[in-house]
Amino acid sequence: MIRFSRLTIVLCLLLVWGHHAGKTAAPQPGRQQLIRLLQSPAEPLDQRVAAVERLAHLDPPPEAIFVRVMEASSRSLQRAIAQQLVRTRSGSAALLNSIEKGKASARLLQQKTIRDPLLRMMEKDLEER
Repeated sequence: MIRFSRLTIVLCLLLVWGHHAGKTAAPQPGRQQLIRLLQSPAEPLDQRVAAVERLAHLDPPPEAIFVRVMEASSRSLQRAIAQQLVRTRSGSAALLNSIEKGKASARLLQQKTIRDPLLRMMEKDLEER
């Protein structure tokens, strides 16, 4: 059996800590930075889609901003936003309202990844509409 002295253990821990201290993680963008990124048409699509996905996991998700951005977005970004909106009942309702007002494409409802969760989330409300 190998026996280590306390000093040896402390030195090993300091070496490990010193090694990891130089490797700090990049700061994560905050809510406002993500919203600005999402709202900027000059930003690359993949970065805007990533912002949508990160924002959707915040509590509460910025559904009103999602709907506003959808109105002037490409099909790809509209699809990414719609997929996040249908994760909640209020987001599903916001998506349907946006489509009814002609501010988002009704074609979004043809996509299985949007239609199926929307139907599950809004089953009773859709019967009334």
